[in-house]
Amino acid sequence: MIRFKIPRIIQLVICMGLILLLCCSCAVNNNEISSNNYTGSESAGDVVKSDNTENNMRNELIGIWHASPSLGAGWNNVFVLNEDNSFKLYYSQFDEEKRTIDMSGKWNISEGRLILNVSQKTIVEGGELADASPSATSKYQIVNGTVKVEKLEPAVIMEYSLGQLVEADDSPYEHKMLIDGEYYYKISDEPSSIDFSNQYSSNNSDKASSTEKTPAEFDKNIIGVWHLPIGTSTLYGDRYIFCEDGTYLYFEPEQFDNPKNEYGTWKTAGGTLILKPTNSVTEAGRINTMTEFYFEVKKGSALNTKEEKRLTVSEITYDKSFEQHVMNIDGDDYYRIYDKNDSIKWIK
Repeated sequence: MIRFKIPRIIQLVICMGLILLLCCSCAVNNNEISSNNYTGSESAGDVVKSDNTENNMRNELIGIWHASPSLGAGWNNVFVLNEDNSFKLYYSQFDEEKRTIDMSGKWNISEGRLILNVSQKTIVEGGELADASPSATSKYQIVNGTVKVEKLEPAVIMEYSLGQLVEADDSPYEHKMLIDGEYYYKISDEPSSIDFSNQYSSNNSDKASSTEKTPAEFDKNIIGVWHLPIGTSTLYGDRYIFCEDGTYLYFEPEQFDNPKNEYGTWKTAGGTLILKPTNSVTEAGRINTMTEFYFEVKKGSALNTKEEKRLTVSEITYDKSFEQHVMNIDGDDYYRIYDKNDSIKWIK
């Protein structure tokens, strides 16, 4: 038998090589484990960050969103997003030709989008077309229609893109947000603060349809004293005083020799202000101090008229230069100089 002797130096080299190979293998395994742990930690962080972002968006969205900078005698599209994830989407009063009045169901946020799970809608069936009211954005209105509530099974999913919450410098309200490419203004953080549910109960054939509501139902935003400025003069022009109980006063310019002043009731139908004068009135005085502002008036003789006055009114805007709200009434801009309900005191 032939025996080969491996020199000691070669044996040493082989042993060192095996040890080095083993060390490299361990290092590779450790690197893989470390890499895997790093990747997993980053993924979890992303999920937490995403959840926090959507929770913040959800909290920002709870409230009432209106597709115009302010509310007037009527409203544009409105989202009412409740904390319990229920919602109501009311479509514009100024579209008198619409067949869908509102939608409701559940809402949520997913990947930065507003998701509506629509399970019910209110619709108008049948009826006929007539000329729309002066304030409408549609050419026609539906009359003699039947209002029905329709269940949707299965529910319909609607998605809307969302922008960032930004300061609203063109509105009396503080914030606005792009919803599906259109700015909506957050008019309230409390979803139940304004009741839009009585917008319709049925559609009637006459112009004074069921869209007309008393101020106690949804028109409190126009309550107060509105006047028409006369250039730079300190004199008042025409003045309207709208009260919470549905009554109003109207004064012609005080520089007139025999101004025609009147008292009556008021309500709205979409963008139309409906006045029904009942009595003449006389202004006895005006109290204007740092703590009080009111008119003293005396009710006069009954007016022998059954005619209603129908005036076109715009949405209320905010004039930052004058720091007052502005509402266009039949083509003239009226400024609200007082917005409380106790601005009238009757005397005998």
